[in-house]
Amino acid sequence: MTSKAADDYNSIIERNPALLEESRALLEHRLNEARFVFGGRMLSPYLRPHFVTRNQWQRITNTCETVWGAIEKVGRVEPTDKLMLEQIGLTAGERELVAVDPGYNDVSVTSRLDSFLTDEAYQFVELNAECPAGIAYQDVAA
Repeated sequence: MTSKAADDYNSIIERNPALLEESRALLEHRLNEARFVFGGRMLSPYLRPHFVTRNQWQRITNTCETVWGAIEKVGRVEPTDKLMLEQIGLTAGERELVAVDPGYNDVSVTSRLDSFLTDEAYQFVELNAECPAGIAYQDVAA
């Protein structure tokens, strides 16, 4: 999945190996300074950006929008659909929680789709809804 941007980036680092360590030290210092650390681990310890082409970006965006649209559709129907509730296998307590109107239309305002991209595929790992810590770091990440 190499691209001209990745090749250029690698070339800069190869021409000046000291730049790699200097950049790593600066990144570590700034992430700690900004408290962009969770459980003693930097949230984004990678010096090399993950470059994607416009076509890859569009494919990822379209895929995520489609999957999220399906999740939203299920989320709107599920609380009132007895068959769906049975198929999902919610406990009585979970059914009570699902029946509560949160005051907004979206299924979740803090969930995220965890995924990974390789040369061969773009795949989802999970819908991460139970650990929305990312929103706490959004301003720092930006």
